[in-house]
Amino acid sequence: MTRLRIVFAALIFCIAIPPLHAGQKPVAINLSREKINLSPHMLYYQDRAGSLSFEDVSQKETVWEPLSAKSVNFGFTRSAYWFKIIVDNQTGDDFPCYIEIPYPIINYIDLYYPGAKGGYEVKQTGNHYPFSHRDVLDTTFIFSISLEQGVSTLYIRIKTSSSLNFVPTLWSPVGYVNRMNREMPLIWIYYGLLIVMAVYHLFLFVSVRESSYICYSLFITFWIFFQMTLLGHSFHYLWPESIWWANNSLPFLMCVTMFWVALYGRSYINTKVNFPLLDKLIVYFGIAPLVLCAIFSLIADYSWTIKIATGITMYYSVGFYTLVLYMAYKGNRQAMFIAIGFAFLALGLVLYVLKTFGVMPSTLFTRHFLQFGISAMVILLSLGMADKINVMKKQLLDLNVNLEKKVLARTEELNTANEELESMNQNLIAVNEELEEAQVIMNRDMAMAINVQRKFFPESPPETGNWQVAFYFRPMSGVSGDLYDFYVSENILLGISLFDVSGHGVASGLITMLAKSILFRNFNEGTGIGLNEVLNKSNTDLINEIGSVGNYLTGIILRFTGDDVEYVNAGHPDLLMRTSGGTVREIKDEKYQSKGPFLGVEVMEKGYGLISFPAKKGDSLLFYTDCLMESTDRKGNEFGIDRIIAAFSDAPAASAAEELDFVMKQFNLYHEKEMISDDLTVILAKKIS
Repeated sequence: MTRLRIVFAALIFCIAIPPLHAGQKPVAINLSREKINLSPHMLYYQDRAGSLSFEDVSQKETVWEPLSAKSVNFGFTRSAYWFKIIVDNQTGDDFPCYIEIPYPIINYIDLYYPGAKGGYEVKQTGNHYPFSHRDVLDTTFIFSISLEQGVSTLYIRIKTSSSLNFVPTLWSPVGYVNRMNREMPLIWIYYGLLIVMAVYHLFLFVSVRESSYICYSLFITFWIFFQMTLLGHSFHYLWPESIWWANNSLPFLMCVTMFWVALYGRSYINTKVNFPLLDKLIVYFGIAPLVLCAIFSLIADYSWTIKIATGITMYYSVGFYTLVLYMAYKGNRQAMFIAIGFAFLALGLVLYVLKTFGVMPSTLFTRHFLQFGISAMVILLSLGMADKINVMKKQLLDLNVNLEKKVLARTEELNTANEELESMNQNLIAVNEELEEAQVIMNRDMAMAINVQRKFFPESPPETGNWQVAFYFRPMSGVSGDLYDFYVSENILLGISLFDVSGHGVASGLITMLAKSILFRNFNEGTGIGLNEVLNKSNTDLINEIGSVGNYLTGIILRFTGDDVEYVNAGHPDLLMRTSGGTVREIKDEKYQSKGPFLGVEVMEKGYGLISFPAKKGDSLLFYTDCLMESTDRKGNEFGIDRIIAAFSDAPAASAAEELDFVMKQFNLYHEKEMISDDLTVILAKKIS
């Protein structure tokens, strides 16, 4: 009986203590150790499909492999990786500690640790979660756990589309605090140096109007954002809840930063004049790929864009530096400064790329030489920029000597001309005072008109139970010739109208307010008649009100009844409908011309056609004024109906606001201008019930 008890106790002990991998020793934890690199003590298992659960890897006979390195470095991989660590708490009491995964751009990290009530508990983090979800609010991924006395087994699962390279570390509470006190001042000194240099060169640009200074300032600015994103500070301090941007901004910022490097080099060396052939190489084989990669990084999958952006960064760093060396060899003074300064940055970028692709291990040198390199480069190039100012001063001094002689000769002539101008100036002053007074009156009247019209139109879309609505409204000038309205009753959207008055200015703005009132009244009173009759009545009322003023209106009016939509078009671009499946079509009747005449024109006696069609949950309707279709790019090509349909079709199946935001982003990318040539209104309605 005693032997059976001994055997049974031994069996229970073997089950309770997890089996060690051959050659694996527990990580010894005692009070004398503030920091432990866990890499040499870890086992790993590659889950190529990424489908295994914790129960799968912890209970079945998983073939664990030892991690024979001082860091985890698997480069870019689509696999999920499981890591196993056995720790031995030799402190004689429960030991609170922190486990750090110091690579801020990992997507998903799950830590499985023994719970206080038996079994395992899990903590999850990663940059696919909001920053507030983290166990410890740190720029890297920190888990706070308490290890019981004796041997414990921890499991970590990591799945990411970024490069997988880091040094997992176990910190004691004192060690973690010491690390924060040691690293954070250095980090902010580093950022402070860069910010000071960016602002300094911005002031230089304002003073001397030399484009190389603004390019250099923007290069440093975007480098700060790139570094903050790479080190996790931007997700911590700038956009902690913007998960999509936090996950996709890194390749974009890499490309934009190198783009400003290229523009700075072109401007500072003046390659267009001094090295025209090399200038074309920089433009077509450097700037163009960087721009395409930056755009691609915002629309494509991160797992592809980060590899492409990293590869292009290395290719451009080596290529650009080679060209700079050649220009310095040819005796260009500015190229010599860049060659010296960018030597540090180029080496740092190459080391970072090699580390990212898994060619070199993740060490203190490969992780942080980039920060040292950019700091040295910023200081050295600032000296070069100062040298350029000195050269410019010398040139200006030489010019000044010659100019003084010419100025003396011209002074006498100017004195004579000045007397004549003085007489003319007195007359102009009197005229200008009259014009200023008239301008003040006009501005006051215009401001009043703008304010009245703004209060007249809805400032935000209605929130109803049947349709979700979003709209974009942008007048060309103060007073808009577009009008829109939403007809709502008891939390139900009954209809929408969008009209465009011909012409611009105050007259068109007044007609919009008058027409809006007429349409509102007739829509609410016309519940028992067809929507085309409502518009006929509105047209008659409008003609009676405005008479023959020469302005007319085009537009669309919709009425919603359950799952049915009534649609009337008054000489306006066709309504677009996107089904829940993503198919986009123009709503028109091929047998009967659905477009009626303009509103407000008495000679047009033709009535308005009526189209009715069903709308299902998830269907979206898009209608707009003609500015969206007729706006052009820098070459004069219109955005056009085909691009509108393509943007509407490619929009994500999300809320009405997100779908409209996607369409407008495509429009703005194509338009590329701050000013528009007409009033612009776009409405998107999505059926939600």
